[in-house]
Amino acid sequence: MSSEKRNIEQYDMTKEVLSHLHSLAEEFMHYFPDVSMVNSLWTLVQNPFNTDVELLLESLQEEAIDLKCDSSAKRDFERMKLEEFWVKYLRMHPQVGDEALRVILPFSSTYLCEAGFSALVVLKTKQRNRLDVENDLRCALSSFNPRISDLARKKQQHLSQ
Repeated sequence: MSSEKRNIEQYDMTKEVLSHLHSLAEEFMHYFPDVSMVNSLWTLVQNPFNTDVELLLESLQEEAIDLKCDSSAKRDFERMKLEEFWVKYLRMHPQVGDEALRVILPFSSTYLCEAGFSALVVLKTKQRNRLDVENDLRCALSSFNPRISDLARKKQQHLSQ
């Protein structure tokens, strides 16, 4: 293959990827229209210790300063998942925590809806369309791993006499 043809194919692939990324960004803005990466609240949620507090609403500034100066909160932020951190500090900083959870919540709920629909599509095939999928769907969406060996060990053998 000539180098000119390879360059053309690479250029076409780059255009295709850029087009796909652009359509993903448009779809994201469709679901989350109020999202702006410049938004100071988003910056606060992503990293409350690297936020310009003066850009926040006045009602959030005092709590944000308290949180920003809390060294134990900073350690927790470095060790915990983002949502776990905000749930933990919701009680200590209710206004800031409330706003943070409002920002984070749509992502997890949208993901759960998509996961539920995908599981339902797998369960509801033409061959199984009359089944009641409620229990199967609950198992498919559960984050708990069954401990079958524990259940089997606890099950007593019934001896016939």
